[in-house]
Amino acid sequence: MTQTAAYRYTVPSVDGEGWGVFLYDQSGVFTAVTDFGNFSHWFSLGRNKSIEEYLISRRPDQILCKIAKEDVVDIEGTITYIKKNLLYDRREGRFTEDDARTEWKLIEELQVDLEDYSNEVAFQYWYDKTKIQFDDGFFQYKYPSAAVRFSNETFVRFQEKLKVELKEVQA
Repeated sequence: MTQTAAYRYTVPSVDGEGWGVFLYDQSGVFTAVTDFGNFSHWFSLGRNKSIEEYLISRRPDQILCKIAKEDVVDIEGTITYIKKNLLYDRREGRFTEDDARTEWKLIEELQVDLEDYSNEVAFQYWYDKTKIQFDDGFFQYKYPSAAVRFSNETFVRFQEKLKVELKEVQA
């Protein structure tokens, strides 16, 4: 078994929120326990790559997509995306006016079904009937607001703390 040192940093709150306790090691294990939630990820680092330098060099959105669960479907965004695809397909001649009208009615049925059934069931009913083709899937996702706030606020302050410490060590 290989042993590695773990590093711990505390980021205080600002105006009562945004505190965090950060733990990481040189193997790429990263964990944050915060008032916005608990987040973790294992970063695959290249040889001789320091996790501190890696974490400092990341933008908040790059961390967000690693630590947040992407399985939160943006229902309104998905419906809008489906409608835009239908309109695009109609303009490109992939649907006749009547076929496009039929597809639009299926989308309206989907919106009603979303009130009566789970998201998974409602979308499956719609997907089984639609003729709209999607190259990259049709679901649109949103990140939980707590994860967004963690990435944009607490993580950024953690990065600042790491930068200061690295400068002191290098000096």
